[in-house]
Amino acid sequence: MRKCIVCGNGIGEGETHCTACGFPAEERRFLSRAHCRVWMAETVEPYRRQYESRSNSHALREEVRELHGQTEMLQQALLKAFEQMEMLKKEVSDLRKKEDHLRTINRALGSLYALALEDKQVLSRVVLEDGQKTYAVEDGIQVIGNNAFSFCSELSAVTIPYSVLRIGEGAFYGCSSMEKITLPEGLLGIGKEAFYDCSHLSRLTIPDSVRYLGEAAFRKCIRLEKIVIPQHVVRMEEDVFSDCERLIQVSLPDGLTRIAEGSFFRCKSLTEIHIPRGVTAVETWAFAWCLGLARVYLPETIRTIQEKAFSGVNATIFYPRQCFGSPWVGKNYGGNLTWVPM
Repeated sequence: MRKCIVCGNGIGEGETHCTACGFPAEERRFLSRAHCRVWMAETVEPYRRQYESRSNSHALREEVRELHGQTEMLQQALLKAFEQMEMLKKEVSDLRKKEDHLRTINRALGSLYALALEDKQVLSRVVLEDGQKTYAVEDGIQVIGNNAFSFCSELSAVTIPYSVLRIGEGAFYGCSSMEKITLPEGLLGIGKEAFYDCSHLSRLTIPDSVRYLGEAAFRKCIRLEKIVIPQHVVRMEEDVFSDCERLIQVSLPDGLTRIAEGSFFRCKSLTEIHIPRGVTAVETWAFAWCLGLARVYLPETIRTIQEKAFSGVNATIFYPRQCFGSPWVGKNYGGNLTWVPM
């Protein structure tokens, strides 16, 4: 098979022109080499340049077509990003409305506390008799005062009437023998360090009426294994369940907007946590040194996770697929975290 002198493609038998470039395929005889060079320069080379120009133009058209396709894909991606941004704006607006509603609830809650204190139905410091292990709070008491039972180390059980609205700061601080306490429906708030270091308390039901859990309210309740926080709770302060070493299961309410600093610090037996929709922030040390924590489920409402929130934790973080690319996704926060969209 002959080859085309212009483009190098094969020319079949009986073909008069190259099928690739169209150059005539007839044989030529030359009188001399000079005659051949003239023919090459005047006939072949101009045709070759024309062929190469056509080839380059075709390649350029293909590149332009490919760029056009990429441009369309980019436009579609930008349109999708714009739609997601509009959805996020709407979510932020909804969250702001929800936060305003929660502030209104908190102001109302503060008013109820104030009314309870003004009523003067406060149980102040309790002194137990030698060997006394149980105590029944008198009906009509509305507030168990600050440090009312603190360091009553032999106290094992307390009965609280339905009239109690609030448990004050440190009310049962250091009651290391208390195994059981029944909190009444109608209770609104549990104050700072109310049950701090109640090291034998293993069962506790928080009534649905509770709205507020104070700072370190259940810290060092080392035998507490399971806790259900009612849906009406809108505030949980710092260190509320920190150092609850045997705590395995926690159910969080939908009304929360943040997981406060150190909330579950060193809860070594906690294996899984579902953070409810509405929470926007996980603060520093919130789940630090929860050595058994393996799975964390985050909602699409998360906006910030603070440094060291998961220090010492080796867990898988499941987050909404639409949050991919958010600035809080993919970091370790002091631990060793694997991020998986869902």
